Amino acid sequence: MIHVSRIVNSVFQSITYILSVEKDDIWLVDCGDVEKIGLDLNVTGVLLTHTHFDHIYGLNDLLGRNPDMKIFTNAYGKLALQNPRLNLSHYYPAMSDFVIDRSESVVEVGDESVLDVLGSEVHVKSVPGHDNSCLAFIIEDKLFTGDAYIPGKRVVTNLPRCNKDQALSSEQELKALSKVYQVMPGHSE
Repeated sequence: MIHVSRIVNSVFQSITYILSVEKDDIWLVDCGDVEKIGLDLNVTGVLLTHTHFDHIYGLNDLLGRNPDMKIFTNAYGKLALQNPRLNLSHYYPAMSDFVIDRSESVVEVGDESVLDVLGSEVHVKSVPGHDNSCLAFIIEDKLFTGDAYIPGKRVVTNLPRCNKDQALSSEQELKALSKVYQVMPGHSE
């Protein structure tokens, strides 16, 4: 059974989830304040719910400490990790433009992909609308939704490349899944 803990990050209270079975080998869902994760831990992989800067800004620091780490996102997310306008860091004055240091560490996944994370199957669902890079991850009894579904909050659709119709459809799909799985959203509720 995978143990899940969470860190509330300093930028927009985004959440980084730490997935572990044994303390020294971990995976993350999204990546913000790296110093809160623990410098002695080996991070094997990062699952990105989407590539807006508040969910990715710690990736380069983390790659510096874990050079063999892999980052999982879709094709659009792979592009956005290399483009500050697509990941929106360009528009946030408190942050430098974010560009991934090592694009070879990025692994492209698609809808209905199945990954092996810490000995458990992870099912990937494409949930566009908030952004073209939005993915949800089903891991055991948990549903990691990023910003595509935060219970009690409206999905943000007023940013560049948002699509209200897609967001509504994705939100409905995730709400239905929330009856079976525990929701792990992308921001503090």
